[in-house]
Amino acid sequence: PILWKEQHTVKKFCCSGKNDFFRSSRLSIDGKLYVTSTESNFIEYYEIASSVVANNYYYGASQPLASDSDDALKLATRCFAGDTLYDFQLHQSLLDDAGLPLTVLATRDHPVHLMEPATGHVRASYVPINHLDELDLTMCVAFNSSGEKIYTGSDRKIFDVAVPGRNCTEFWTSESKKAFFGQKGLISCISFNPDYSGVYAAGSFAGDVSVYAENSGSQSFFDIVRLGYGVSSIKWSPCGRYLWVGGRNSTEVTCWDVRGAKKQVGKIARSMATNQRNYFDVDPWGQYVLTGDDSGKLLCYSAKTFDLVAEVDTSVRSSISSCHFHPYSSIILACQGERTFTKDVCDQDGSDSDTSEAV
Repeated sequence: PILWKEQHTVKKFCCSGKNDFFRSSRLSIDGKLYVTSTESNFIEYYEIASSVVANNYYYGASQPLASDSDDALKLATRCFAGDTLYDFQLHQSLLDDAGLPLTVLATRDHPVHLMEPATGHVRASYVPINHLDELDLTMCVAFNSSGEKIYTGSDRKIFDVAVPGRNCTEFWTSESKKAFFGQKGLISCISFNPDYSGVYAAGSFAGDVSVYAENSGSQSFFDIVRLGYGVSSIKWSPCGRYLWVGGRNSTEVTCWDVRGAKKQVGKIARSMATNQRNYFDVDPWGQYVLTGDDSGKLLCYSAKTFDLVAEVDTSVRSSISSCHFHPYSSIILACQGERTFTKDVCDQDGSDSDTSEAV
């Protein structure tokens, strides 16, 4: 992960091991913890130094920071997810004994786990079961606005945080798989409106986004169809009126007016020719949108005019998978990395001697 103050790099951490990289990240609601997931299926918790935050308040005197400050980011703990980690989320209020937020995990061939970061122990497990009495696939997870429910994607199930096990309800995005209307495909991301109205948006790898309410069942209030790419990230504006949509192998992030015009009102450009999940962010006042591209650049756009405001080059030519605005300090955090492959190159004479070339 990388911590920036404006265009100044404060701290960098790198993964160890061949072909290990940061896949995604989350920022705690209090702005004190930066959590990343890696290709080696570890979840790493980094503490952000209070001095870094305090010296860069939005409405306070800013002091210069020393380059590569040793105390800017500190690795607090790391936990093993068990298998390929599809998604994870931090709970807003539930903490373990060390004061770290409980983390819900969506892992391949595992139930949905609620994990204690300090010990790595599983506090509760939520088991999505399909009609064949088999463990169902979970591609994404999300807490509702109150933090009392866990919404899981793909299998479209809702679990009560206080009731582990198989007990759950289902939220249908269509009446049936053969129905003409409704949202199809694997649900890849879920995001709740920050106005605490119970409204949430669900995106799918089929290229559709629909807006629902917690008590509306399968009835959607707004639909975005045929985007042409698999949706991997959706983000509400702080006012709850606009919905930003981005996806894999997508060269743009689009903005949609959900309440008023109910149509696309703008878009921002980026270069993202990769199938990896990529996440963007909107600042706490809804004025700017931060996204990365596949060449290692951070792009900051105006959310009103959709013009490029600032660009930061990380000097590392790899895809930026996640980026975040700090909730109350003028710093941004990002992580980057991508999978690399090798190919065998044979000479024209057809000899058996091969060489390996990085791609």
